[in-house]
Amino acid sequence: AQADDRKAPTAQTPSRAGQAKADDIIDRMNKTERAVLERLKTSQPLMEVYLQNVTQDEARGWVPTDDNYFLGQLHFDDGPTLRPFGQKEQRGVMLRLTSSPPNMGNAFAAMVAPDWRVLERKRYEFTYVRREFLGESRCFVFDVKPVRNGKEGFVGRIWIEDRDYNLVRFNGASRGSEVTL
Repeated sequence: AQADDRKAPTAQTPSRAGQAKADDIIDRMNKTERAVLERLKTSQPLMEVYLQNVTQDEARGWVPTDDNYFLGQLHFDDGPTLRPFGQKEQRGVMLRLTSSPPNMGNAFAAMVAPDWRVLERKRYEFTYVRREFLGESRCFVFDVKPVRNGKEGFVGRIWIEDRDYNLVRFNGASRGSEVTL
């Protein structure tokens, strides 16, 4: 049997060669993720979002309490926002006398990526977990946390497919925001 030269190191047997391979996987993922985020920032794609809030019911289990539907266009000014379709950019100064609830569309737009500044090795620590299939895609699985335990950054797990090194799934929380991914 031939050895698969694309295998990442196991968590139990770290080595310099294995760490170099893991670093290469992360660097390749960063390159593809940076290109995807740049396209999202410049192309302003349409997004359709449906959110359903649920509550626990003793007899029936989880039951829906309300629904939220958004049809909007992804924009990136100071951060990702989901602007309702057809709404023009507001100009001038607007004074808000009362606080408004968080915009669920903008919260969803923020969840399109674990970190809009990209998960770079200089800012994040990556721990190889295993290889895993997501459907038919073979993936490398890594745990991720900020290098410095600051108040900002993604903490969670990522899946990187082993063909083109695209980030195909992430689970976790983004510190510095109230968004759980």
